[in-house]
Amino acid sequence: MLTNTAGLIVPAYFDPIDAELQYWNRLIDAAKELGDKLIVIANPNSGPYHPDDMVVNAYKDAIKQIQTHGAKVIGYVYTQYGERDANLVQGEVNRWYNNYEYDKGDGTKGYLNGIFFDEVSSNYGGPQGYYQTRYNEVKTAHQAKYMDNSLPTVVNNFGTIPDEGFLDISNTILCIFESQDGFLDWEPSEDWINPNNASRLLVLPYNIAAYSWQKWVDVVDHADSQSIGWIYVTDDTSKNPWDRLPPYFELMVQYIKTAGEFSEFNKFPLSGNVGIGTINPQAKLEIQAPWSDWMFLSQQRDIEGGGGFRIHNPWGNSDQPQGNPSRNRLEIGYRTADGRTLWGQFVLHGPTGQVGIGVLDPQAKLHVNGDIRATGDIVLDNADCAEEFAVKDREKIEPGTVMVLDKGGLLHQSTEAYDKKVAGVVSGAGDFKPGLILDKKSEQTNRMPIALMGKVYCKVDAQYAPIEVGDLLTTSPTPGHAMKAIDSTKAFGTVIGKALMSLDAGKGLISIMVALQ
Repeated sequence: MLTNTAGLIVPAYFDPIDAELQYWNRLIDAAKELGDKLIVIANPNSGPYHPDDMVVNAYKDAIKQIQTHGAKVIGYVYTQYGERDANLVQGEVNRWYNNYEYDKGDGTKGYLNGIFFDEVSSNYGGPQGYYQTRYNEVKTAHQAKYMDNSLPTVVNNFGTIPDEGFLDISNTILCIFESQDGFLDWEPSEDWINPNNASRLLVLPYNIAAYSWQKWVDVVDHADSQSIGWIYVTDDTSKNPWDRLPPYFELMVQYIKTAGEFSEFNKFPLSGNVGIGTINPQAKLEIQAPWSDWMFLSQQRDIEGGGGFRIHNPWGNSDQPQGNPSRNRLEIGYRTADGRTLWGQFVLHGPTGQVGIGVLDPQAKLHVNGDIRATGDIVLDNADCAEEFAVKDREKIEPGTVMVLDKGGLLHQSTEAYDKKVAGVVSGAGDFKPGLILDKKSEQTNRMPIALMGKVYCKVDAQYAPIEVGDLLTTSPTPGHAMKAIDSTKAFGTVIGKALMSLDAGKGLISIMVALQ
């Protein structure tokens, strides 16, 4: 339960255009949820100036939409720890109020709510007068635009605990922590841990891991325990840790809105989308969970937990090292009557799209461990039935080569006419690929698929006789090439198949019907 937290102050150091527009849309959605518990820091270019009017107009529209829902937007101005020329600082304050005003649509104008001063010196002795003057200038510019006595929202970013004298600059919020290190061990002195000061204190811890939601929850809870009213947490670790929103931003919004209770954590918004673990579902059903054993669905057949099915993504619960693609898969497991879960009944492997049935790590588009029964046709788009054989000089053999057996059981390319040791043709030449491969052993690199039946492209040599469609083909003296079987007394036992194309002269690659005889 959060007792001191006032809301979120978000450094939005990204433009509301192109790819970064998504972050502003999420901020607008956050404004709908949080209202005045949200303050957004706009920063087009280390200050208000931006050379592109289209970008400036995009900021005006984004500011208008956020303010419409009761949230505030303040503008970034850096001060170089009290050393920056006061006229330059005042000029940027005025630019924020003048250049980013917009039409509300009801005949009135809208303006920024205040200023975020960055690079503020934590030494009260010298710069205090400097920052009191800067606050007064913001107040003057603010009231001139609003034409009333309302006070601006001014944040001084020290990044560390400053002298307590800065609390004397009334109506300012003090950022007293901005770092990626040590926040959970950070404790200000008792003089600062005062619930009366909570609404004036801000912390900005970053590099808070996204893989576990408990990390950022612990950070928010710790800030609340130290009487810090305003907070923002991100997992960003870049040189500019404020150049995007964290993936858990919507959860953090909900946590702040419900004072740490998550009473509206699962959402059924007007979009019709359903969110589990997210307040902003982008699909009909969106589930967000920390990187652990992502259980999507668990169905029990009886009240003792026996029977049924489970569906999950075992990314964070695997013996494989982080980054191994086999960890990112969708599994359906069977829940036995005695309460055991048999995983791998069905697996969809994310990185490759391969499907496994009865196997956890499918090695093909469909990898089945077990029998397959079909009552209909099995349609194979490719051409021949091949079987893998070990091949001599594998790296020199091309698809379409005529192969024969040697005494050791290896295959090599044919070199004799009418060779009874002919085994077939290397599959895969031209447009024809094997439709079925038998005895495939991917781990053995000296094997090739040999077409035993079906259509295949084959190397032929017509110097011995022109080849016509329908001619029987046999081995030839040309290495790896077939020829027309002219001598019928030698053809029996040496025929490779029938020509499906003709070749009048020379060497070529033609389609044949493999039929060893």
